[in-house]
Amino acid sequence: MFGGSHRLGRGVVVALVVTAAALVGAGPASAHAELVGSSPSDGENVLHSPRRVLLHVSESVELAATKVTITDGAGRLVLTSSVTLRTRPGADTEEPTTLVVGLPALDRGQYRVSWSTLSSDDLHTTSGVLVFGVGQPVEQAGRTAEPTPSGGESALRWIGLLGLGLTLGSGLLLLLLGPARVGPRPHVQVRRRMLVAAAWGALVAAAAGAALPVVQADGSSGSGSEILRRLLLHETYAVWWWTHEAALLILAVGIAALLRMSPLRTPRHAAVAGLGGLGLAAVVSGVLMGHAGVRPSAHLTEVAVQSVHVVAALTWTGAVVAAGLLLFTRAQDLRIIRTDVIRRFGAVAAGCVGAAAASGAYLAGHRILTPDALLHSVYGRTLLIKISLAVVAGMFGLCSTVLLRPALAGRLWKRRIPPGALRGALIAEGLVAVVLLGATAMLASSAPAVGQRWAVGQDGPAAQSGTAGDLVETFTVSPNRPGPSFVSVDIFDSRRPAPGPIRTVSVTLVAPDGQRLGRTAIDSGDGSWVLAGERLRPGVWRARVQATRDGLPPATTTYTWQVPDPAARQVTGFAATVLRPWSTGLALLLVGLALLLGTVLVGVTRRRPRPAGSSAPAGPPDGLVDSDRLVDQGAPHR
Repeated sequence: MFGGSHRLGRGVVVALVVTAAALVGAGPASAHAELVGSSPSDGENVLHSPRRVLLHVSESVELAATKVTITDGAGRLVLTSSVTLRTRPGADTEEPTTLVVGLPALDRGQYRVSWSTLSSDDLHTTSGVLVFGVGQPVEQAGRTAEPTPSGGESALRWIGLLGLGLTLGSGLLLLLLGPARVGPRPHVQVRRRMLVAAAWGALVAAAAGAALPVVQADGSSGSGSEILRRLLLHETYAVWWWTHEAALLILAVGIAALLRMSPLRTPRHAAVAGLGGLGLAAVVSGVLMGHAGVRPSAHLTEVAVQSVHVVAALTWTGAVVAAGLLLFTRAQDLRIIRTDVIRRFGAVAAGCVGAAAASGAYLAGHRILTPDALLHSVYGRTLLIKISLAVVAGMFGLCSTVLLRPALAGRLWKRRIPPGALRGALIAEGLVAVVLLGATAMLASSAPAVGQRWAVGQDGPAAQSGTAGDLVETFTVSPNRPGPSFVSVDIFDSRRPAPGPIRTVSVTLVAPDGQRLGRTAIDSGDGSWVLAGERLRPGVWRARVQATRDGLPPATTTYTWQVPDPAARQVTGFAATVLRPWSTGLALLLVGLALLLGTVLVGVTRRRPRPAGSSAPAGPPDGLVDSDRLVDQGAPHR
């Protein structure tokens, strides 16, 4: 219908090349909004009553969904005068923001601040507790509690993934269905069932997507209707939500229009491309509403990789589920599905699994900070469950592939293959795929195991080296813990003779909440420039070092380092290893292996001999069982 299996193999190679290109230019990952600092800080003892509490959050949150409760040491409620949001004008939802909580005059004692809010870009709830004292020492309240995924949100995401997967999978099976060889009427029925399944899948996905923000807004601390109105009319989230819903609805209408055509007529390439574009728009807009973030300049790579992951995974699992549903049909239709669809599905399924595995490995390093976070976070444990389910589904898929080759199956089993073995393997693979999508929905509803909560401490000073033209620098922060620290920059000119002495060195520090502090370093001699008494707080800091010389342009270098949180998990050794470089390397390795396998597959397909004067295989290729022998015993022909 759309070319032979050699075209499918070529398409698999192209898809894997796109995946490899997307993996090369890695960009930063985003996560749920989380607390990166506060004033007063957790455990701090202030001498006088503060006028306000500042909660520095990693990204934009919804003020209407924010709730802050302050109690004193006796458990009495302290009435706050106001709660406002301080953010930069024109800032997007990924830039840090600050919640400002106005306070009355506080007496001597300890105070407990409980807060919860809703992230603007993915509508996930974040909460935490901190304790400070007024003229009285207190202990830290500890790390922010890890949010647990909402059951209602996870269920809706599961339904949406099932619907979209059914649409993509049914579309793939329809493209794989070859020209009629058994008779026109069975092909008409199979095509019609595939189109109906695809249309219903798009409608179900659209309904789940429409209900998702309602459930998320109602589960927050504020007014659900007010939050929903703001999100769907004024926020960037609204652009992607409306795009997602419109794409799914138009896709359902377009598939329904194909149902009115002759089912034996090949759809025009423009129609196929249009429906494929709508499906891709639904996937990408759904990705942009989730963990990949909404800053187009900073997250293009992650959006591309996650879109590849979603398309590959949903197409594979959706096709398996759709094939399982179509197996409960007439025997004549069953023969068509087995001989015309399943025999061509192997190469495409292998490409989808390879692309999903490679992109998933890359994304894992951007969503999980360390092996410690993998084992102890909700997100990490859910990911391990998802990987286990994918392995089980792959084993059933491999079993189905073996059962389609009777000679190989006979050598492995050493006995007669039961008539319903292939049907059972396909149905089992489909059931595991459904559960796998449930684990995926839980991942989308969970907070990635990155950020301050899972940060690991650094032993001793933080030291880095950098170059700016002919200048070689060593940037050191000591003792690199919360409180006063020394920042020193040792600069060495590699050219001889040096073009000129360094006149000034300015250092701009960027705090985890985005606050900037710029100062000129003091020359302490021998090429060393120092900032003394800089007060640091836990989180990821950035420094911009600029050295000036007479008659030369300024030399600028940027450094990034982590100030450990004393309340963070104390882990060492392998458990503290950052996973991102390893996961990216694994992803590139998987892409390379898949490209090699795809190239071999295309070469073998091109060399396959064909009967003279025939453009289609004369019989079942690759050792497939004849269609009549594949019909289960006792199934009547109609």
